[in-house]
Amino acid sequence: MASLSLLPSPSSSSSSLSSLHYTTPSSSRLTLRTPSLNLRTRTKISSIKAQSAPVLTQDDLKKLAADKAVEYVKSGMVLGLGTGSTAAFVVAKLGELLKTGELKDIIGVPTSKRTEEQARSLNIPLSVLDDHPHIDLAIDGADEVDPLLNLVKGRGGALLREKMVEAASDEFVVVADDTKLVDGLGGSKLAMPVEVVQFCWKYNLVRLQEMFKDEGVEAKLRTGEDGKPYVTDNFNYIVDLYFENPIKDGYAAGKEISGLEGVVEHGLFLDMATAVIIAGKTGVEVKSKIFRYRKKMEDVSHMTQRKTGQDEVNIDVLLESPAWNVIHIECNMFFPGDRYQSDYITDHCSTYASVTGICCYCKIAMLL
Repeated sequence: MASLSLLPSPSSSSSSLSSLHYTTPSSSRLTLRTPSLNLRTRTKISSIKAQSAPVLTQDDLKKLAADKAVEYVKSGMVLGLGTGSTAAFVVAKLGELLKTGELKDIIGVPTSKRTEEQARSLNIPLSVLDDHPHIDLAIDGADEVDPLLNLVKGRGGALLREKMVEAASDEFVVVADDTKLVDGLGGSKLAMPVEVVQFCWKYNLVRLQEMFKDEGVEAKLRTGEDGKPYVTDNFNYIVDLYFENPIKDGYAAGKEISGLEGVVEHGLFLDMATAVIIAGKTGVEVKSKIFRYRKKMEDVSHMTQRKTGQDEVNIDVLLESPAWNVIHIECNMFFPGDRYQSDYITDHCSTYASVTGICCYCKIAMLL
Protein backbone atom coordinates (compact mmCIF):
# COMPACT_ATOMS: atom_id res chain seq x y z
CA MET A 1 0.00 0.00 0.00
CA ALA A 2 1.25 3.47 -0.76
CA SER A 3 2.70 5.54 2.04
CA LEU A 4 1.68 8.94 3.28
CA SER A 5 3.51 11.52 5.33
CA LEU A 6 1.97 14.32 7.33
CA LEU A 7 3.12 17.88 7.63
CA PRO A 8 6.79 17.72 8.56
CA SER A 9 8.23 19.06 11.75
CA PRO A 10 10.29 22.24 11.50
CA SER A 11 13.44 20.26 12.27
CA SER A 12 13.02 17.96 9.30
CA SER A 13 15.02 18.41 6.15
CA SER A 14 12.06 20.02 4.45
CA SER A 15 9.29 21.98 6.12
CA SER A 16 7.31 22.26 2.91
CA LEU A 17 3.67 21.30 2.73
CA SER A 18 4.66 19.12 -0.19
CA SER A 19 4.82 16.28 2.32
CA LEU A 20 1.06 16.18 2.08
CA HIS A 21 1.50 14.51 -1.30
CA TYR A 22 0.40 10.93 -1.52
CA THR A 23 3.21 8.63 -2.68
CA THR A 24 2.34 6.07 -5.33
CA PRO A 25 4.33 3.77 -7.56
CA SER A 26 5.85 5.59 -10.51
CA SER A 27 3.56 3.72 -12.86
CA SER A 28 0.51 5.21 -11.17
CA ARG A 29 1.46 8.73 -10.23
CA LEU A 30 -1.01 10.92 -8.38
CA THR A 31 -0.52 14.64 -7.87
CA LEU A 32 -1.88 16.89 -5.15
CA ARG A 33 -5.00 18.51 -6.52
CA THR A 34 -5.47 22.23 -6.66
CA PRO A 35 -7.46 23.70 -3.79
CA SER A 36 -10.50 24.39 -6.00
CA LEU A 37 -11.09 20.68 -6.69
CA ASN A 38 -14.16 19.40 -4.88
CA LEU A 39 -13.92 15.85 -3.57
CA ARG A 40 -14.70 13.90 -0.45
CA THR A 41 -11.85 13.40 1.98
CA ARG A 42 -10.65 11.64 5.03
CA THR A 43 -8.43 13.34 7.57
CA LYS A 44 -5.27 12.44 9.39
CA ILE A 45 -4.41 14.05 12.70
CA SER A 46 -1.07 14.70 14.32
CA SER A 47 -0.80 16.48 17.62
CA ILE A 48 1.71 18.43 19.61
CA LYS A 49 1.10 18.31 23.35
CA ALA A 50 1.17 21.59 25.18
CA GLN A 51 3.59 21.92 28.07
CA SER A 52 2.23 22.70 31.51
CA ALA A 53 1.29 26.36 31.49
CA PRO A 54 -1.25 28.82 32.82
CA VAL A 55 -4.72 28.76 31.31
CA LEU A 56 -4.52 30.05 27.75
CA THR A 57 -6.84 32.73 26.43
CA GLN A 58 -8.49 32.45 23.03
CA ASP A 59 -5.94 34.90 21.62
CA ASP A 60 -3.14 32.74 23.05
CA LEU A 61 -4.57 29.73 21.23
CA LYS A 62 -4.87 31.67 17.97
CA LYS A 63 -1.25 32.76 18.26
CA LEU A 64 -0.12 29.17 18.88
CA ALA A 65 -1.87 28.01 15.71
CA ALA A 66 -0.57 30.99 13.72
CA ASP A 67 3.03 30.41 14.79
CA LYS A 68 2.76 26.74 13.78
CA ALA A 69 1.42 27.67 10.34
CA VAL A 70 4.22 30.14 9.69
CA GLU A 71 6.76 27.35 10.20
CA TYR A 72 5.83 26.12 6.73
CA VAL A 73 6.64 29.39 5.01
CA LYS A 74 9.87 29.40 3.01
CA SER A 75 11.90 32.30 1.72
CA GLY A 76 10.93 33.26 -1.81
CA MET A 77 7.29 32.20 -1.49
CA VAL A 78 4.28 34.13 -2.72
CA LEU A 79 1.82 34.04 0.17
CA GLY A 80 -1.90 34.61 0.43
CA LEU A 81 -2.51 36.70 3.54
CA GLY A 82 -5.85 36.08 5.21
CA THR A 83 -8.15 38.41 7.09
CA GLY A 84 -9.38 38.35 10.67
CA SER A 85 -8.06 38.15 14.20
CA THR A 86 -6.24 34.83 13.72
CA ALA A 87 -4.76 35.82 10.36
CA ALA A 88 -3.47 39.01 11.97
CA PHE A 89 -1.22 36.89 14.19
CA VAL A 90 0.14 35.19 11.06
CA VAL A 91 0.93 38.52 9.40
CA ALA A 92 2.57 39.81 12.58
CA LYS A 93 4.80 36.72 12.76
CA LEU A 94 5.79 37.07 9.11
CA GLY A 95 6.78 40.68 9.72
CA GLU A 96 8.88 39.62 12.70
CA LEU A 97 10.71 36.92 10.72
CA LEU A 98 11.39 39.32 7.85
CA LYS A 99 12.80 41.85 10.27
CA THR A 100 15.19 39.33 11.83
CA GLY A 101 16.22 37.99 8.42
CA GLU A 102 14.89 34.49 9.05
CA LEU A 103 12.63 34.95 6.02
CA LYS A 104 13.61 36.70 2.81
CA ASP A 105 12.06 37.63 -0.51
CA ILE A 106 8.48 36.71 0.32
CA ILE A 107 5.59 38.48 -1.37
CA GLY A 108 2.18 38.78 0.23
CA VAL A 109 -1.16 38.94 -1.55
CA PRO A 110 -3.61 40.42 0.99
CA THR A 111 -7.29 39.49 1.08
CA SER A 112 -8.53 42.79 2.52
CA LYS A 113 -7.61 46.43 2.97
CA ARG A 114 -7.23 45.74 6.69
CA THR A 115 -4.62 43.04 6.06
CA GLU A 116 -2.92 45.21 3.46
CA GLU A 117 -2.52 48.04 5.98
CA GLN A 118 -1.11 45.71 8.63
CA ALA A 119 1.34 44.10 6.19
CA ARG A 120 2.56 47.46 4.89
CA SER A 121 3.16 48.65 8.46
CA LEU A 122 5.43 45.60 8.91
CA ASN A 123 7.27 46.21 5.61
CA ILE A 124 5.99 43.01 4.01
CA PRO A 125 6.26 43.33 0.19
CA LEU A 126 2.79 43.11 -1.36
CA SER A 127 1.24 42.30 -4.71
CA VAL A 128 -2.11 41.36 -6.25
CA LEU A 129 -3.46 38.38 -8.19
CA ASP A 130 -3.15 40.32 -11.44
CA ASP A 131 0.63 40.34 -11.04
CA HIS A 132 1.02 37.07 -9.10
CA PRO A 133 -1.75 34.70 -10.22
CA HIS A 134 0.13 31.70 -8.80
CA ILE A 135 0.33 31.61 -5.00
CA ASP A 136 2.48 29.06 -3.19
CA LEU A 137 0.71 29.07 0.15
CA ALA A 138 -2.25 30.86 1.69
CA ILE A 139 -2.78 31.05 5.45
CA ASP A 140 -6.07 32.22 6.91
CA GLY A 141 -8.44 31.70 9.79
CA ALA A 142 -11.90 30.13 9.74
CA ASP A 143 -15.19 30.69 11.52
CA GLU A 144 -16.21 27.03 11.45
CA VAL A 145 -14.37 23.79 10.62
CA ASP A 146 -16.28 20.54 10.10
CA PRO A 147 -14.85 16.99 10.40
CA LEU A 148 -13.99 16.91 6.67
CA LEU A 149 -12.18 20.27 6.95
CA ASN A 150 -14.87 22.17 5.09
CA LEU A 151 -15.16 25.73 6.33
CA VAL A 152 -17.40 28.68 6.97
CA LYS A 153 -15.42 31.88 6.46
CA GLY A 154 -16.12 35.53 5.93
CA ARG A 155 -17.48 36.84 9.21
CA GLY A 156 -14.68 39.38 8.92
CA GLY A 157 -16.31 40.61 5.71
CA ALA A 158 -13.57 39.60 3.24
CA LEU A 159 -15.04 36.36 1.88
CA LEU A 160 -14.84 37.27 -1.83
CA ARG A 161 -11.17 38.22 -1.84
CA GLU A 162 -10.34 35.37 0.53
CA LYS A 163 -11.92 32.81 -1.76
CA MET A 164 -10.23 34.24 -4.85
CA VAL A 165 -6.77 34.24 -3.29
CA GLU A 166 -7.10 30.89 -1.55
CA ALA A 167 -8.47 29.16 -4.64
CA ALA A 168 -5.38 30.39 -6.52
CA SER A 169 -3.04 28.86 -3.93
CA ASP A 170 -1.21 25.56 -4.23
CA GLU A 171 -1.68 25.00 -0.51
CA PHE A 172 -4.24 26.52 1.84
CA VAL A 173 -3.54 26.19 5.56
CA VAL A 174 -6.21 27.21 8.03
CA VAL A 175 -5.40 28.34 11.56
CA ALA A 176 -8.02 28.23 14.28
CA ASP A 177 -8.68 27.57 17.93
CA ASP A 178 -10.77 24.61 19.02
CA THR A 179 -13.91 26.70 19.51
CA LYS A 180 -14.27 26.74 15.71
CA LEU A 181 -14.85 22.98 15.43
CA VAL A 182 -18.41 21.98 14.53
CA ASP A 183 -20.12 18.72 13.60
CA GLY A 184 -21.76 20.38 10.59
CA LEU A 185 -21.40 23.75 8.88
CA GLY A 186 -23.80 26.26 10.35
CA GLY A 187 -23.71 24.29 13.58
CA SER A 188 -22.35 27.17 15.65
CA LYS A 189 -25.58 29.09 14.98
CA LEU A 190 -23.43 32.09 14.11
CA ALA A 191 -23.45 33.92 10.80
CA MET A 192 -22.79 32.25 7.45
CA PRO A 193 -22.18 35.30 5.23
CA VAL A 194 -23.40 35.87 1.70
CA GLU A 195 -22.03 38.87 -0.20
CA VAL A 196 -24.66 40.57 -2.37
CA VAL A 197 -24.75 43.64 -4.58
CA GLN A 198 -26.30 46.73 -3.03
CA PHE A 199 -28.97 46.95 -5.72
CA CYS A 200 -32.20 45.42 -4.37
CA TRP A 201 -30.40 43.72 -1.49
CA LYS A 202 -33.69 43.14 0.31
CA TYR A 203 -34.93 41.12 -2.67
CA ASN A 204 -32.01 38.73 -2.26
CA LEU A 205 -32.33 38.64 1.52
CA VAL A 206 -35.92 37.43 1.18
CA ARG A 207 -34.92 34.85 -1.43
CA LEU A 208 -32.13 33.51 0.79
CA GLN A 209 -34.51 33.27 3.74
CA GLU A 210 -37.02 31.37 1.63
CA MET A 211 -34.35 29.08 0.18
CA PHE A 212 -33.43 27.68 3.59
CA LYS A 213 -36.75 27.86 5.41
CA ASP A 214 -36.60 24.12 6.15
CA GLU A 215 -33.33 24.67 8.03
CA GLY A 216 -34.98 27.37 10.14
CA VAL A 217 -32.69 30.07 8.78
CA GLU A 218 -32.88 33.73 9.72
CA ALA A 219 -31.41 36.17 7.18
CA LYS A 220 -30.16 39.55 8.39
CA LEU A 221 -28.44 42.43 6.65
CA ARG A 222 -25.09 43.04 8.34
CA THR A 223 -24.76 46.51 9.82
CA GLY A 224 -21.90 48.46 11.33
CA GLU A 225 -21.65 50.10 14.73
CA ASP A 226 -23.38 53.15 13.28
CA GLY A 227 -26.39 51.06 12.31
CA LYS A 228 -25.75 51.56 8.60
CA PRO A 229 -25.26 48.61 6.21
CA TYR A 230 -21.77 47.11 6.38
CA VAL A 231 -19.97 47.71 3.07
CA THR A 232 -17.26 45.29 1.92
CA ASP A 233 -13.98 46.27 0.29
CA ASN A 234 -15.76 45.57 -3.01
CA PHE A 235 -18.63 47.96 -2.15
CA ASN A 236 -21.16 45.19 -1.62
CA TYR A 237 -23.45 44.31 1.28
CA ILE A 238 -23.47 41.13 3.36
CA VAL A 239 -26.53 39.09 4.27
CA ASP A 240 -25.80 36.88 7.27
CA LEU A 241 -27.62 33.55 7.46
CA TYR A 242 -28.23 32.09 10.92
CA PHE A 243 -29.09 28.38 10.79
CA GLU A 244 -31.14 26.75 13.51
CA ASN A 245 -29.79 23.38 12.35
CA PRO A 246 -26.53 22.51 10.53
CA ILE A 247 -26.61 22.69 6.74
CA LYS A 248 -27.54 19.24 5.42
CA ASP A 249 -25.63 19.47 2.15
CA GLY A 250 -23.04 22.22 1.85
CA TYR A 251 -22.35 21.47 -1.81
CA ALA A 252 -25.99 21.79 -2.79
CA ALA A 253 -26.42 24.87 -0.60
CA GLY A 254 -23.43 26.60 -2.15
CA LYS A 255 -24.66 25.86 -5.65
CA GLU A 256 -28.15 27.18 -4.88
CA ILE A 257 -26.85 30.37 -3.29
CA SER A 258 -24.46 31.06 -6.18
CA GLY A 259 -27.34 30.61 -8.61
CA LEU A 260 -29.17 33.68 -7.31
CA GLU A 261 -28.73 36.78 -9.45
CA GLY A 262 -27.15 39.50 -7.36
CA VAL A 263 -25.21 37.11 -5.13
CA VAL A 264 -21.49 37.77 -5.40
CA GLU A 265 -20.06 35.03 -3.14
CA HIS A 266 -20.89 32.88 -0.12
CA GLY A 267 -18.93 31.84 2.94
CA LEU A 268 -18.90 28.08 2.33
CA PHE A 269 -15.29 27.10 1.59
CA LEU A 270 -15.67 23.48 0.56
CA ASP A 271 -12.73 21.14 -0.07
CA MET A 272 -10.28 24.01 -0.19
CA ALA A 273 -8.16 23.51 2.94
CA THR A 274 -4.97 21.49 2.61
CA ALA A 275 -4.56 21.39 6.37
CA VAL A 276 -6.14 22.89 9.47
CA ILE A 277 -3.98 23.76 12.45
CA ILE A 278 -6.09 23.82 15.61
CA ALA A 279 -4.87 25.06 18.96
CA GLY A 280 -6.59 23.85 22.10
CA LYS A 281 -5.85 23.73 25.77
CA THR A 282 -4.13 20.34 25.33
CA GLY A 283 -1.86 21.45 22.49
CA VAL A 284 -1.81 21.97 18.74
CA GLU A 285 -3.36 19.53 16.26
CA VAL A 286 -2.59 19.42 12.55
CA LYS A 287 -5.47 17.93 10.60
CA SER A 288 -4.49 17.23 7.02
CA LYS A 289 -6.50 15.87 4.14
CA ILE A 290 -5.01 12.70 2.72
CA PHE A 291 -7.67 12.01 0.12
CA ARG A 292 -7.10 15.04 -2.09
CA TYR A 293 -5.69 13.72 -5.33
CA ARG A 294 -6.74 13.85 -8.94
CA LYS A 295 -5.42 11.40 -11.50
CA LYS A 296 -4.02 12.76 -14.73
CA MET A 297 -6.63 12.40 -17.42
CA GLU A 298 -4.41 10.19 -19.56
CA ASP A 299 -4.22 7.70 -16.69
CA VAL A 300 -7.90 8.09 -15.90
CA SER A 301 -8.86 6.68 -19.27
CA HIS A 302 -6.65 3.62 -18.86
CA MET A 303 -7.62 3.01 -15.24
CA THR A 304 -11.35 3.40 -15.78
CA GLN A 305 -11.29 1.01 -18.74
CA ARG A 306 -9.22 -1.51 -16.78
CA LYS A 307 -11.44 -1.42 -13.71
CA THR A 308 -14.85 -1.22 -15.35
CA GLY A 309 -14.30 -3.10 -18.58
CA GLN A 310 -15.72 -0.17 -20.53
CA ASP A 311 -14.38 0.06 -24.06
CA GLU A 312 -14.29 3.81 -24.30
CA VAL A 313 -13.87 6.82 -22.04
CA ASN A 314 -14.37 10.27 -23.51
CA ILE A 315 -11.56 12.34 -22.02
CA ASP A 316 -12.99 15.56 -23.44
CA VAL A 317 -16.23 14.95 -21.58
CA LEU A 318 -14.33 14.39 -18.34
CA LEU A 319 -12.26 17.53 -18.83
CA GLU A 320 -15.29 19.69 -19.58
CA SER A 321 -17.56 18.20 -16.94
CA PRO A 322 -18.44 20.45 -13.98
CA ALA A 323 -18.48 17.33 -11.81
CA TRP A 324 -15.59 16.50 -9.53
CA ASN A 325 -13.37 13.43 -9.51
CA VAL A 326 -12.43 11.06 -6.71
CA ILE A 327 -9.66 8.50 -6.41
CA HIS A 328 -10.06 5.68 -3.88
CA ILE A 329 -6.56 5.46 -2.42
CA GLU A 330 -6.62 1.77 -1.50
CA CYS A 331 -7.23 0.48 -5.02
CA ASN A 332 -6.86 3.63 -7.15
CA MET A 333 -10.39 3.18 -8.49
CA PHE A 334 -11.53 6.29 -10.27
CA PHE A 335 -15.01 7.57 -9.42
CA PRO A 336 -15.86 10.40 -11.83
CA GLY A 337 -18.97 12.49 -11.58
CA ASP A 338 -20.91 14.50 -9.08
CA ARG A 339 -21.60 12.44 -5.97
CA TYR A 340 -20.04 9.37 -7.62
CA GLN A 341 -22.68 9.17 -10.35
CA SER A 342 -20.98 8.32 -13.63
CA ASP A 343 -21.67 7.37 -17.19
CA TYR A 344 -18.67 5.03 -16.99
CA ILE A 345 -19.61 3.14 -13.85
CA THR A 346 -22.86 1.23 -13.52
CA ASP A 347 -25.65 2.82 -11.54
CA HIS A 348 -25.53 -0.11 -9.15
CA CYS A 349 -21.85 0.40 -8.42
CA SER A 350 -21.96 4.15 -7.88
CA THR A 351 -25.06 3.87 -5.72
CA TYR A 352 -23.51 1.01 -3.76
CA ALA A 353 -20.36 3.01 -3.07
CA SER A 354 -22.12 6.23 -2.12
CA VAL A 355 -24.69 4.56 0.14
CA THR A 356 -22.60 1.87 1.85
CA GLY A 357 -19.22 3.57 1.89
CA ILE A 358 -17.66 0.37 0.57
CA CYS A 359 -15.73 0.41 -2.70
CA CYS A 360 -17.46 -2.06 -5.01
CA TYR A 361 -14.11 -3.08 -6.55
CA CYS A 362 -11.74 -3.68 -3.66
CA LYS A 363 -14.40 -3.94 -0.90
CA ILE A 364 -12.41 -1.59 1.33
CA ALA A 365 -14.23 1.21 3.16
CA MET A 366 -14.36 4.61 1.53
CA LEU A 367 -14.93 7.83 3.45
CA LEU A 368 -17.51 9.58 1.29
